Amino acid sequence: MAALVSDPLQDLVRMAGPAAAAELFARFDEDLQTTRSGLGRAAASGDLAALRGHSHVLMALAGTAGEAELQDKAQRLNGLARTAGPDLTALKALLGEIDSRIAPLIGRVQRIAGELSP
Repeated sequence: MAALVSDPLQDLVRMAGPAAAAELFARFDEDLQTTRSGLGRAAASGDLAALRGHSHVLMALAGTAGEAELQDKAQRLNGLARTAGPDLTALKALLGEIDSRIAPLIGRVQRIAGELSP
């Protein structure tokens, strides 16, 4: 018999109930979008403090969504942004990996939000 695998996003819908979940997922989408664009702006300007802040938020968002790999990458980014003179090549590569993982998560959250809309 196959083990049941829980989807943390669907668990959120069940816990919140349909009405509250609609608002929750709209905010979740907004937070993901803000974090994604903030990471891009911070990387472009070399703002390590902003990278730390946005990566910290992403750790929480990814954890809530059950995205352990994305959460791990956000933690690594946070660590890199905390070092004096971080390896910019590694930082850019990691940001690319994060963006490739955050995009599908945004899509999933938007799909669920759309299903919850009246």
